[in-house]
Amino acid sequence: MFQEQTLYRYLYETLVRKIKSGEFHQIRKLPSQKQLCKQYNVGITTVRRVMQLLQKEGYIQCESGQPAAVVYTASEMEYAAALIARKEEINDAFQGLGLLLPQLYREAVKYVRESDKATMRRAIDEIQEDMPTHLLYRQSNLFLTTLIQVFNNPLLMDLELDSENFLHVPYLPFAHHTDPFYRTPSHMKSWLSSVFDCIQNNQEELLYTKIASTYQHSSCRVIAYLEALEKQLDFVPAESEKSIRWFHIKDRSELYAHLAMRILRRIRKKEFSEQKYIPSIPRIMKEYGVMKETASRCIALLNSLGITRTLNKKGTIVLPDAPQMQSGRNNLNDPIIKQRILYCLDALQLLAVSLHCGIPFDMAEVKVFSRDLQDVLQNASFDKKYALIIQLSMDFIIQSVPTHSLKNIFLQLNDLLVWGYYLEPVDEAFYSDSKETQEAVQRLLNELEKETVENISAALQCVFLQIYRDIYHVILRLPYNFTPMPLLL
Repeated sequence: MFQEQTLYRYLYETLVRKIKSGEFHQIRKLPSQKQLCKQYNVGITTVRRVMQLLQKEGYIQCESGQPAAVVYTASEMEYAAALIARKEEINDAFQGLGLLLPQLYREAVKYVRESDKATMRRAIDEIQEDMPTHLLYRQSNLFLTTLIQVFNNPLLMDLELDSENFLHVPYLPFAHHTDPFYRTPSHMKSWLSSVFDCIQNNQEELLYTKIASTYQHSSCRVIAYLEALEKQLDFVPAESEKSIRWFHIKDRSELYAHLAMRILRRIRKKEFSEQKYIPSIPRIMKEYGVMKETASRCIALLNSLGITRTLNKKGTIVLPDAPQMQSGRNNLNDPIIKQRILYCLDALQLLAVSLHCGIPFDMAEVKVFSRDLQDVLQNASFDKKYALIIQLSMDFIIQSVPTHSLKNIFLQLNDLLVWGYYLEPVDEAFYSDSKETQEAVQRLLNELEKETVENISAALQCVFLQIYRDIYHVILRLPYNFTPMPLLL
């Protein structure tokens, strides 16, 4: 039910944003309910509920058997204001995704099947000379979605869908400026064909260059259009916060889990080593600005992970690392816990394919990270090493990410990694020889000492790749019938 509410809210907010920014200003119709289900990966019940609310609030008019008619009207200034207010967010998202997505497509080339190639070939062949712009981009999205699907990772599919919906900027003809997304059918067909040739010939680097260049040029065109619109209408938008949030189409990154991860990082940094208790529920509410229910669920999660224990009428203490505290924490056969562990695995896979995306690392942060990583390797017990290596690496990455949109992606992935703590009590015997992981971490340390940014990115990706493989094989060995997606990496 909670997930349904999340999908409902997501679809409603997305359609309202599109309506208010003028996306349906000319055609005055929404896609059909069937098309909305497919486009946003939601059920028909969710779509119908959203349609009812949009009609009640005066955005659309519904007639049986017909696509909903958009009845919302606004002045030129209002449509433009809605677009211009998003200018900085859109620019930030283009810059962030322009680093990340080309890297994901580059990695995907390694795993493309002949059936995938056939689908991509059809997407190209179906382009017609008189095809309007929005249908051209539908073919392009089909092509690129097929490429990214090779990872069988729902997080990746959510990210791509979110990026398509967020980055699209509707063209308002009164701007007297060229549509930033306009492409002739022949140009689109030629570009997709050139990308397809890269895939056919396993030219990963050339494909990366083509897609990265496209994101850069698209960003320049879109921002130039928005700036022209702003200048023409003599409109200066109020400064707005960058609030882009990804992966929200599925309820994976819940607020209480995000909060638990923040407190867990404080615990791992020994912030409470000289204190008997972690912050109480009222204190958590005050410090983090959350409701009582969220604070309570955060504490309950930390307790269930065996990290803390709440004592009646006293408070919540951090548990020691004694073996007796490690046993029998959770029922790993619980369907909810199993699903959460798979969320963690999805996040690890996404990190394993994305980290070599050109993050600029600060050398001062490099030195701190190197020192802390060496300390973990020398002093941490086996069952803590994985968690601490991941935590230090994620803190280092998040600190270094250059755009808000990209930082938000890694923050949300980091939140999902909290579910991996369910595996801490798992006996060491379930782990394979960790020699390759140890070698990957040592390689990372060597590159950190050399302070070569490009090599640090590659080494970080290798570490997460090995940890992903290790965790994947661990959950397969557990006697709980886990069903992860096939291992590709």
